[in-house]
Amino acid sequence: MLDEKNIIKREFIINSLKKLILEETGKEKVFSGIKINSKEIKKGNIFLALKGEKEDGHSYINEAIKNGATGIITEKALNEEQLSIFYVQDSILALQEIAKNWKEQYKNIVTIGITGSVGKTTTKQFTEKILSSEYNTIAPIKNFNNEIGLPLTMLKINNKTEILILEMGMYQRGDIAQLAEIAQPDHGIITNIEAVHLERAGSIKNIFLAKKELIDALPANGLAILNNDDEKLRKMINTEKRKIISFGVNKKSDIHAKNIIDNGLKGFKFDLFIKNQFTGTLKIKQPGIHLLPSLLASIAIGNYFQVSPKKIKLSLEKFLLEDRLQVINKKNNITIIDDTYNSSPSSVIGALKLLDKATNYKIAILGDMRELGKMTKQNHKNIGEIAAQNADEIICLGRDAKDIYIGSKKNTTKKVFHFENTEQLLNYVNKQKFNNATILVKGSRALKMEDIVRQIK
Repeated sequence: MLDEKNIIKREFIINSLKKLILEETGKEKVFSGIKINSKEIKKGNIFLALKGEKEDGHSYINEAIKNGATGIITEKALNEEQLSIFYVQDSILALQEIAKNWKEQYKNIVTIGITGSVGKTTTKQFTEKILSSEYNTIAPIKNFNNEIGLPLTMLKINNKTEILILEMGMYQRGDIAQLAEIAQPDHGIITNIEAVHLERAGSIKNIFLAKKELIDALPANGLAILNNDDEKLRKMINTEKRKIISFGVNKKSDIHAKNIIDNGLKGFKFDLFIKNQFTGTLKIKQPGIHLLPSLLASIAIGNYFQVSPKKIKLSLEKFLLEDRLQVINKKNNITIIDDTYNSSPSSVIGALKLLDKATNYKIAILGDMRELGKMTKQNHKNIGEIAAQNADEIICLGRDAKDIYIGSKKNTTKKVFHFENTEQLLNYVNKQKFNNATILVKGSRALKMEDIVRQIK
């Protein structure tokens, strides 16, 4: 996925893969980019075949060739005399090595890594919006934040790029260290530390240590931007021996918000202070007061890069996130809050508080929160108790969400339902013919709850 204006030379590929390459054939000398999706291939591209858990890219090599690929990076031997074939030990490692070497060609690029339990992609979007007002900036699409998505983002670098923003996800300790080794970040942002991916990480302490790997990977002069409202990160602010910018509602933060007013689906506003100096009131159109930490983190990095308060304000006030907390108006005065991208205890609580601001009939459709480990049952029950306070009707979806149902049922006489699958849920919802209602839809990615949003009539 190199920028189509860039040219990647055969010699560069061979040099990048010298530790991995088993054999190379063909005479093609230049290529116009690298892609892993055969449907996106254009003439002159290299198709890099990746073997995943569900799909094997090697099955799509013929489609890639048909669409114009002139080079193939593969773990399986091919008999294609008309193409350049790079036969490697490991396609994922090949992608990472190519990306690392591609970035190393551009010495003046500043790289910002973003991690945290919740809010990485939101922080990335806000940060890109601010920095792109002054700099040529590249950031991941969607949440390209793993061992494949991160190098693909790096391959978008071109000779105009000034700042590279990279999102770094993790399941266990070592994951972010691996991503940082590929990306070589100059500065790092940690949004928060929560019990997300607890099932694999094992403990909150391990999650903290895993996120801290980003800061540990920074150069001595690298900047750490940390959430001063997060207890574990606050301790880090006080002990880490490097340049730090803190953010939060805590008045001791370098970047902090005061006089916060939540206007529900119309957004929120707050007074912004930088180093205790009032810099203006920001009126944010994007709903979701729980997004404030991500907003402040992006302001912190924007201020560090000397983007003026005026430009920061202009960048953020009318900006609406992609694939996050979208408000959809339907017939019969139905408003849907589509927050289906993913789910964690804090993000569900934030979404429920947003729902609570509605003045009509309030329905919460809540799905499983995954990978919470030993905290799964209790966290779901807690959400049920909170939902009972914020919604007039609660509809639960999935195995773990049974505990949301239990938590709600114990704390309210309102309507509470539980369904095992989406078909049952939609059958109920669409029979009700709701009028004048606000419906929150929220759940983990695995449940594909965006299908519910599309099919609510």
